[in-house]
This record gives sequence, structure tokens and C-alpha cells, in this order.
Amino acid sequence: MDHMLHIELDHAEGAVRRVLGVVEGRGFEIRSISMDAVQAEAASMMLCVHGRGPGRDPDILKRQIARLYGVRRVGPDQLATARSGETRT
Repeated sequence: MDHMLHIELDHAEGAVRRVLGVVEGRGFEIRSISMDAVQAEAASMMLCVHGRGPGRDPDILKRQIARLYGVRRVGPDQLATARSGETRT
């Protein structure tokens, strides 16, 4: 099952790499990624992730990402299950 994560982060060196490293390291596959600058010093990232095996909890992943240096917010209402067959652009 695919899950959407909305993450706001600083334009700090290595911030994106840290987020992607946690996602991959915790057993999730990145299905899609998009990123936009929302302010001069911040960016918004949308990730569609898929657990590589049973027992991969996206809520735990969300909390782990929120603890990373440079991550401003992983919104509590921003984690949503993607509908099967939904087309992403």
C-alpha cells in the first residue's frame, strides 16, 4: 500500500539526503517525490512511499523523519493513504 508524506524542511545542506536515507533505511521504497520552495529558507516535499515488507508502519516513519535535523514539520493530518490506481503527475 502506498502512503503520502508531506514534509517541510529547511534549505540546510544534507536535509533532503537525511530524509531519503531514513525512508530507505527503514524499509520503505520511494515511489514518487516532488519538492517546491515555499519560502527563501524552507521547502515542501511530498513523498509517496511503499513498505518493502509486512509490518512497515508509516506513522513510525513519520515520527522518525520529524526528529531529523532540518525538518520543520511532518503535518499530523498530512499522512494519507494513496488510493490504488491513482495517477500521479
